[in-house]
Amino acid sequence: MAISNSRLVSPADDRVNFRWKNDCHHDKAKLMTLVASEFMRRFLLQVMPSRFHRIRHFGFLAVIRRPYGAISSLA
Repeated sequence: MAISNSRLVSPADDRVNFRWKNDCHHDKAKLMTLVASEFMRRFLLQVMPSRFHRIRHFGFLAVIRRPYGAISSLA
């Protein structure tokens, strides 16, 4: 899921209020209000089409970079 229920503050009528963290301001939590249609548009950008899989473990999370014990526990 792209946004957790705990981050939703108040979905009301035509507006949705939710919390988000601003990386530029040292992860300070802020409140954003969007029109419901814009919120749904942004939310649905995170949904993968059917038969597609999200690749999450790449870069520093790749299996090759994990400690040896973590790899042997997978086998």
